[in-house]
Amino acid sequence: MPLTPVNTPQERNGLRLTLAVTVGLLAIWGMALWLFNALFFKFAHFFAMQPIGIALTFAGFHLAYVLIAIPALLFHRKFGFKLGILLGLSVFGMAGFLLFLAMAQQESLYFLGAVAVIGACVAWLDSSLNPLAVKAGRPQTAVERLNFAHVFYGLGMFAGYYTAVFVLGPDYLLSKVTAAQAVRPYVLVGLGAILLAFVVEQITLPRFASAGCDNTSHWRDEARWLLQDKRFRFSAIALAAYSVVLSILWTANYRYNTHEMSSHLITVVERGSLWFVLGRICGVVLMRWLPPMLIMRAGSALCLLTVALSAVCGGGLGWVSLIACSFLLSIAYPTIFGTALSNNWSRMAVAAGLLVMASGIANAVAALCTSMALDVLVINPRLIVAAALPFQAIVVAYALKTGRSASRAENTFPTPVSALGVPTGLQQ
Repeated sequence: MPLTPVNTPQERNGLRLTLAVTVGLLAIWGMALWLFNALFFKFAHFFAMQPIGIALTFAGFHLAYVLIAIPALLFHRKFGFKLGILLGLSVFGMAGFLLFLAMAQQESLYFLGAVAVIGACVAWLDSSLNPLAVKAGRPQTAVERLNFAHVFYGLGMFAGYYTAVFVLGPDYLLSKVTAAQAVRPYVLVGLGAILLAFVVEQITLPRFASAGCDNTSHWRDEARWLLQDKRFRFSAIALAAYSVVLSILWTANYRYNTHEMSSHLITVVERGSLWFVLGRICGVVLMRWLPPMLIMRAGSALCLLTVALSAVCGGGLGWVSLIACSFLLSIAYPTIFGTALSNNWSRMAVAAGLLVMASGIANAVAALCTSMALDVLVINPRLIVAAALPFQAIVVAYALKTGRSASRAENTFPTPVSALGVPTGLQQ
């Protein structure tokens, strides 16, 4: 018997609530993560870590991110995204306490443990929050919805970074007194994460968010199908290439500034993160009139040009071009991620896990190689930036190919059944 399309207030409210919870968690998560990023180098200097030790620690962060991707997809597939969020937030609370122990005992092992826990939780929450945002509405608008949610992640990221700078100042050196002050915000974040998990547990979400999938197929069969699908493979490769580009550009940003400019200021304008957030906001506004892939196509092509200018020109023009890359790249991650998930609606948990793994591997390799090249081999930052060109070319190729096929695929989305037996495509 065919399903009768029903669009009840209860269903619409459930979708809105799911999106609201996802947006709020992304904002809080972005703030917590970038609060840690702002404090990382302060902790590293406190423990007298050498450049190679810092590079290896960052690689360990990304390694934990990669290793947890498969367990995350298995958990979300069996128990649902809501329980995954609760577990991720609860475990994340441990990181704050590990940082407190690291400073109280002056023991770097606790610090490394905190880095590993945070890396694992980033992957865990990436694997749950992104699919939730995608599923909170029609498949045809999934990409716009994920970009909208990631605007709040960017705002949280910006707020977290500058909260740390405001509290502790821009100086990387920590005395024992200021070290104790440095962990206070993160202990509060850890306690807040556990409290937030309790709050989320009290919220009743639709079945697609709170229950495991009903697929009878094995997750390995789903993963095999996805890896054999050319569109999904290209999405994973493009996401990895994007991660390499952003890792190279953001890691090289400060050294490029000091190398190419006769005088430099560490200001809000100098940070790529500001322009990254502004780019996401502008991208979401433009999506009211233009398709996301068209915007990404223009932005990624211009980014290829600005990366080339940064590598060739240097000086003020090169530095401005490098900063512009963050603005132009800002919507690439949610656009690629959202496109891949919306094309694999019934395999979303497995697809999200594989995408997270691809991004994590790329970040781990790029961060380690870039840090080693800058701090150990002392290679000219312009050459490091030039290394991003072939990877950005992959992102451009993805945007061009996917953009051409988007109109043809517009009406080919599946009509998955929601928790209430309603075709999801008709719920909004």
